[in-house]
Amino acid sequence: MSVREEATTGAGAVWYRKIVAFKYRFCVQGPTTLHTLFLCLALFAATSSQNAGSEEFYAVKEVPHGTLQPITYLSKTTGKERRYYVYLPPAYAENTSQRYPILFLLHGANCDERSWPYAGNVKEIMDNLLAEKKAVPMIVVSPNGYASKPGEAQPDITSRKSPPDFNAMFATFEEEFSSDLLPDVERRFRTIPDRSHRALAGFSMGGLQTMSLGLDHLQLFSYLGGFSGCGGAFNAPINLKTDHRGAMRNAKKFNAKMNLLFLTEGSNEPGFILESVKRYRAALNAAGIKYSFYESPGTTHDYPTWRRSLHEFAPLLFPDLRDVVVKPLPSPAVAFGQPIHPASDDKKLFPDAPAGFDDVRKDIPHGKLEHTTWYSSTVGKARNMLVYTPPGYSALKKYPTLYLLHGIGANEYQWGWAGKPDVVLDNLIAEGKAAPMVVVMPNGCAQMDDEPKGDKYASAPAYATFEQDLLVDLIPTIEKSYSVSTKAEDRAIAGLSMGGGQSLDFGFAHMDVFKSIGGFSSAPNTYQPDRLVPDVDKAKKLRLVYVSAGTKDGLFGISQRTHQYLRDHDIPHIWNVDGHGHDRDTWSYNLYYFLQKVFR
Repeated sequence: MSVREEATTGAGAVWYRKIVAFKYRFCVQGPTTLHTLFLCLALFAATSSQNAGSEEFYAVKEVPHGTLQPITYLSKTTGKERRYYVYLPPAYAENTSQRYPILFLLHGANCDERSWPYAGNVKEIMDNLLAEKKAVPMIVVSPNGYASKPGEAQPDITSRKSPPDFNAMFATFEEEFSSDLLPDVERRFRTIPDRSHRALAGFSMGGLQTMSLGLDHLQLFSYLGGFSGCGGAFNAPINLKTDHRGAMRNAKKFNAKMNLLFLTEGSNEPGFILESVKRYRAALNAAGIKYSFYESPGTTHDYPTWRRSLHEFAPLLFPDLRDVVVKPLPSPAVAFGQPIHPASDDKKLFPDAPAGFDDVRKDIPHGKLEHTTWYSSTVGKARNMLVYTPPGYSALKKYPTLYLLHGIGANEYQWGWAGKPDVVLDNLIAEGKAAPMVVVMPNGCAQMDDEPKGDKYASAPAYATFEQDLLVDLIPTIEKSYSVSTKAEDRAIAGLSMGGGQSLDFGFAHMDVFKSIGGFSSAPNTYQPDRLVPDVDKAKKLRLVYVSAGTKDGLFGISQRTHQYLRDHDIPHIWNVDGHGHDRDTWSYNLYYFLQKVFR
């Protein structure tokens, strides 16, 4: 008789309950030597009632398989190397034109980033769901949910203080997530970098973190899942009017913004877990908050519950991507339908950036990248941005500021993938090749729904509206909140694609505000030259004008015509033509050289 079979009756049932009790103490109350000895056995000793009908969905089958791999990155928040596991769906490597939504899965107390890959069977569950076409292909990331700054104690979720201060416990992880983990994932992998295509879920402590991080940062996620853990745990008081920055204060607005709030429990969980979920659901019901609920029959505070929870949760994610046919990108030479005719002065001025230029280095000081907001009176809401402050940032010094703009359909996170400005600047500053500066990466789509679904080009007018938002709201906020210079010669604006067009349009239109301008692969929103440069004499006095494009980019002619006008009117500028397309290579390489020239 197997351990699982014996566990169903008689003495086996008694021993099983003891094992579960030991494992529960290990995962929620903290480990002892004896608990550790029982942990491995407990992972495999589950009753047949717990597993009846459950094992099939995470069995290894003859289906296409994704990949699971550990990734190491340097966290500036903790000052240490950290690790996460990433699941990439089948054919990720082959479908190089496809971007994917992303699910972050958080573990429980006294566990780590290995929990979901090894005990949670995340790869097998996802492989099978995808093979059965029950879920859309997605990237799944399992990070380490513990994070502490140098000299800071690790959070103790096992504290029986009443009530625990979850905000304090999870604050460093929340900072590490938004400043280090999310940017690293979106730099390395082909994600869809908007909240509509990000999900966050976790079990036990990870469920509490999901509610804390997810509801405090609704600008990042639109799908949340709390498996055996939610905002009412440990009898903490619930006040939906004030909890999580008042995210659920207005039920109508919250329900419209949240694609899915999903709660689960096992029917045989410890009493205080069941009570906490019950209290939280009662509060949500009373407030009119929409959510979905799943109860796993016959399971306790254990992996059978959490595997089932994932199996129920994943098919509900990203329905807008169902039945989307992945089409290969057109040839870069004919992308966007414009012919390419290089002229004799369309030359490559700089080599491609050297190997390792955007690698995180351990041997140098690092700046800080934070996600924050500014209030836009132009739009009538708080809007999102990333702000980089250089190593050694001090209120005693006034720094120059670079406003770095993204492309159409993207948001403030695009540069994290397209150029890693924080990493590149850390390295250049350490080598004495760039001036320490503050870099502001805002969401450049100035409308109420700044993460629009559907046709991204329908939001093009909002990119023009951003001109007022930038001048009236964003720049004053930055100059009030950070120690930056207010002189025009210490302000620069640059961007890629749509953001390149914005930078050229706004920069030349406001040469009393910006003295340095950069456009990389600028898009068709770039004004025609006779409108673009309203004052030729004033343009000749700019500190830096940098224009670049690749000869495999169908938008090449837009940057080329800008260069030709500047050339014909004797306006000093850099015109760098490389052999790349409308892609990361040209954006990251030109950013590398732009950063070395601006403010120097």
